[in-house]
Amino acid sequence: MSFEKGLSGNPRGRPKLGDLPLGEVLKGKVSRPATKSKLAETLLNLATKGKSEATRLQALKMIFESIEGKPAPRPAAKKDEKIEVIFEDGTNPVT
Repeated sequence: MSFEKGLSGNPRGRPKLGDLPLGEVLKGKVSRPATKSKLAETLLNLATKGKSEATRLQALKMIFESIEGKPAPRPAAKKDEKIEVIFEDGTNPVT
């Protein structure tokens, strides 16, 4: 296979990072095992030692969602639909 002098095999050139969606840029950088390991370690540190409760909870949410997947959305209740709550002991707090 020979190359013609003066002609690029990639005439548009390498795409600039600004031209790619953020997700694509991150996928390329996170695909390395060492990077994945470092990110996991950072996330675990945030979940256990984060400065605020909100930070710790968000990190825990990200960990669980990456392991278990995001939970399925709950169906919305209809406007006039009544919901009955029954406790484990069989009692109903409304009646």
